[in-house]
This record gives sequence, C-alpha cells and structure tokens, in this order.
Amino acid sequence: MINKDIVNMAKKITDNVEKIANVEDVSSSTVTDLLELYYMTARGYYLINNYEESIIHYQKYESAYDRYDFDKIEELQSVLVDMVACYAILQRFDEALVSHNRLTAMSFDVSSLEAVGIVDYYLDVSNIYRNFSQFDKAFAYLEQIHKILNQNANIEAIVWGNYYGHLGSTYLSMGQYELALKHYKRSEAIFEKKLSPNNPTIAELYKEMAEAYLKLDQPAVSLQYLKRELLAREKRIPPKYDKLFSVCKEIADLYNDLEKPQNAIKYYERCLDIHKKQLPLQNPDLADLYLSIATCYHDTEQYKLALPYYNKCHAIYKQILADKDPQLAELYLNMGDLHSSLSSYSLAQKCYQNCLAIWEQVLPPQHPDLAVVYMNIGNTYFESAKNDLALSYYERAQVIMEQKPSLNKDDLPMLCFYMAQVYAQKKQYPEAQIYLNKAISLFQQSLPPKDSFWEEIFELQQGIQQKL
Repeated sequence: MINKDIVNMAKKITDNVEKIANVEDVSSSTVTDLLELYYMTARGYYLINNYEESIIHYQKYESAYDRYDFDKIEELQSVLVDMVACYAILQRFDEALVSHNRLTAMSFDVSSLEAVGIVDYYLDVSNIYRNFSQFDKAFAYLEQIHKILNQNANIEAIVWGNYYGHLGSTYLSMGQYELALKHYKRSEAIFEKKLSPNNPTIAELYKEMAEAYLKLDQPAVSLQYLKRELLAREKRIPPKYDKLFSVCKEIADLYNDLEKPQNAIKYYERCLDIHKKQLPLQNPDLADLYLSIATCYHDTEQYKLALPYYNKCHAIYKQILADKDPQLAELYLNMGDLHSSLSSYSLAQKCYQNCLAIWEQVLPPQHPDLAVVYMNIGNTYFESAKNDLALSYYERAQVIMEQKPSLNKDDLPMLCFYMAQVYAQKKQYPEAQIYLNKAISLFQQSLPPKDSFWEEIFELQQGIQQKL
C-alpha cells in the first residue's frame, strides 16, 4: 500500500531538485535524478488513484526528457503507457491519443511489457478509439487482447472480466444493446466472484448495464442495476460524492419517468443531502434539484411541500439566469399553477404575468405556449370574479388556439368551457350555450364517456338551458 505522506514527501524533494535543474549548466546525474523523481512521484500518485497529480508529474517528466535530450527510450515509453492510462481514466481522450501516437511513432514494442500490461494498454487504446467512434480500430485492439488472453492460461479471471466489460461498452456505444448485455453479463459473473462489493469497476459495470436495459425499454431492470451501483458506491471509503450524486439522480429521474414521484422524492432528497455540502449556493445543479423535488410534490398534490422548493429554485435562477431565459418562464408557469391550486389567485396571476413578460419577448406571437398562459391568467381573473378581464384573456388565447387546433387539442375544449362559464356569470346565456356546445363537441373526441368531468359539464349545461 502506497502511503500518501510518502508521495507528498517525494513531491517536496522533486520541487527542490527542480530548482537545481533550472540553472544553465546542469549535470546529467541531476537530470537523471530529476526524471527518476518525476517518475516515482507520478507513479505514487497513480497508485493512490490521484490521476490528476499523476498526469502533472508525468507531463513534467516528458517535458524534461525532451528539454535535456535524454536518450532512455524504453523509460519514456513506460511513462507514455502510464500517461495513456491516466488520460483514459480521466476521460481526456484527445490527450490520451497524443501520447498513444507518440508511442506509435517511436515504434513501441509492446513485447517489452508483461502480458497483463499489454492487455491493459490495449484496453486503454481501444477505449480511446471507442470514444472517437472509430469502432473498427477499437475492435482491432480488442481482438488482439482476445488472442493474448487465449495464449496465456495463467492470466487472472479479472483480466477476462475487464475484456468482456470493454467489449460490452463498445457495443453499447454502437447502439447494439443486446450484444452489449451479453458481454456485460460475462463480466458481471467474473467480477461478482472476484471483486469486493465496493470496487469502483463493478459499480461502473452496473451503471452501463442499467443504461443498456433502459435503451431496451426495460426500466424496471435498469432500476435494479442502478440500485446495485448505488450500493457499491456507498460501500466505498472514502465515498466519491459526485458518483453518489449521479446515481441517486438517475434513480430519482427514472422513478419520475415511471410516474412514481414519492419514490423519486426520496432519492432527490438524498441528492440534496450530498450536494448541499458539495456545491455553491447558486449552483445550477442545485436549482434543478430543487425544481425536481418541487415538481414531484406538485404532481402528488402536496402543494405546500412543493412551494418552498420552487422558491429556492427561483432564488438561484434569479442569480444565474438572464431575465429573458425560457427556464425562468417555465418556473413562473409552474409556480402560477401551484398558487392557483392553493386558491392564491393574486400570487398565481403575478407568476403568470412574469411568465408572459418573458414569453412575449422570446416566442412568436402565435405560439401555443402563449395561449396557455393567456388562458391561465383568464382563470385567475374568473376565480376573482373579474369576468371582463377573464374574457379578454380567454379571447386572446382563443385566437391562437383556433389557428392551430391540432396543437391545442387538449386545451381548446377547456378554454371553450371556461368561456361558457364566464358568459353564464355575465348572464349572456346564448353566448354561453354556443361555447359550451363547442366544448362538448371537442370533449367527445378526447374525454372518456365515464370521466367525472362530464358531470360538471352537464351541470353547467342544465343551468344555462334553464335561463334561456
């Protein structure tokens, strides 16, 4: 086990030797010492999984090697192999490819590596080409790995597991999800026998399997693998909070898609607990999280629980978004709906007007979203017994909806029903009957015959007919 204190001490020694090496006349022994320290420090950071620091010292090695025209080719090749691995782990594939190309230009002979080292290097290179969608090259390296594995009976099963996992990842990237799962399952069978439950490799495998099942429209199975990924990541010490957040968010979003908002809330709350400690207060991810929780509570009619989360989202959006940002308009619309559900019509109207102020500037004049917000503002005036104002907004919505009824097939019948209500309140019963007849005709195309809303429609119809 590499001790972090030892690595840090090596870094201090390296810093001191660097100062010596910066003078004009430097001995070859000093350069050798400096390169050796760079390599040892980089390798130490690599072994404690600090790949960012490892890369920094490997880059210093490469730079010093070129600066002093050093001639130990095999040593440089060993450094470049490690750099490819670090870059691949950090998903810095452009830089990984540069290091790989330099190795290729040096006619790098992989036979200098042990069989496992060759496999690891080829897996990294295959991963690079897969990232660039150069699948032929990715498979070429995977085929070479397969030959090496078959020729070396003493190679551990874990290496086979890594090979199958990379094969699955390549098929996943190509959109061949069933083939991906075929190889993932082989990898899974090996990893679950040979790896500890908190190993990050098995967590990543579960993550990719969850993605493949979701692509195959099997969300329930995808959910199972996401939960297995979460369990693996929770067992890791110390935990990687960004990974924990990511998988909790994926589980919550999937529950939301499955229309199980109460389950979604549980995992969104876990995300919140993680990232309250990790993110700055005005972070957009935190705002989106507040919005997701608010939406779940809203959808389950827990309006008073939703409101504080909408308010927290709004506070961040006001800090980070432009005044005309459509996201802000959407938030105002949702908040308006919430206040309407709480019968707080003046607050609802204010939110709808804020939404309208943005949409009138960024949307075309006949956009269907404008019609919706006009209708919603009309509803707040109707509930406040301001029928003339309600009617004026309903009419503005009507102009847009009737131009493109196919885009407003759900909203247009409701609008006609609302207008019938307003005319009935104004005691203009012939007009009320006209709009109610339109509403009934449209509802007959979309509303199930046994829907309870028909009772409300027939009640209004009876009231109007008694006054005609």
